[in-house]
Amino acid sequence: MDKAQRLSILDDLIKLETVNGNEEKVANYLKDLLEKHGIETELNKYDDNRFNLIANIKKGDGPILGLTGHADVVSTVNDDEWNYGPFNPKHIDGKIFGRGSSDMKGGLAGMAIAMIELNEDPDFAGNLRFLVTVGEEIGELGAAKLAKEGYVDDVKAIVVGEPSNSTSRLAMEQLVHAGLIELNGQKTRNTYGSFLCPQRFSNLQSNFSRSCSSQLNA
Repeated sequence: MDKAQRLSILDDLIKLETVNGNEEKVANYLKDLLEKHGIETELNKYDDNRFNLIANIKKGDGPILGLTGHADVVSTVNDDEWNYGPFNPKHIDGKIFGRGSSDMKGGLAGMAIAMIELNEDPDFAGNLRFLVTVGEEIGELGAAKLAKEGYVDDVKAIVVGEPSNSTSRLAMEQLVHAGLIELNGQKTRNTYGSFLCPQRFSNLQSNFSRSCSSQLNA
């Protein structure tokens, strides 16, 4: 999958209006995308028009690494003051503008692409579970439902795609200690809000795929 194809997935997700509701649009989009690439998926209903998505890749007998993110976005404010509209992604000067581009349609797109590329990698022998949840911005509703129903009971660790500046030292130390990620001395930084740098998104996604592959194949 080339850079343009990756970015088109992010654009498609930004166009789906999911302001703490209607997350079914994202669930169905990702379901169709992942199943097109041979990945098993399941929809989990929270309420009308609100569905969690679970996708699984099982390539071995080892531990399962979870990937998770939410499909809803923060409410828009003063829509008429946006130059292009909040759900009309625009690529300007190396940035993508649109509601949820960073929080967190960018994370969802990156993890979905990682799932696809790892599933197609003949050397990948790990196990992944992708959990896309509803209602994170108000109540973390979908995550609570999936946890209650046992979808993470057999998951060894979970990578949350929420935008971050990597300042959580405790979380990073625990991931490194568990052998789930490696640090190569290069600092990465995501940007919170309604814009995301395409090159950073593409590079971050590629590095994430390689990291998952190396760690789960170990």
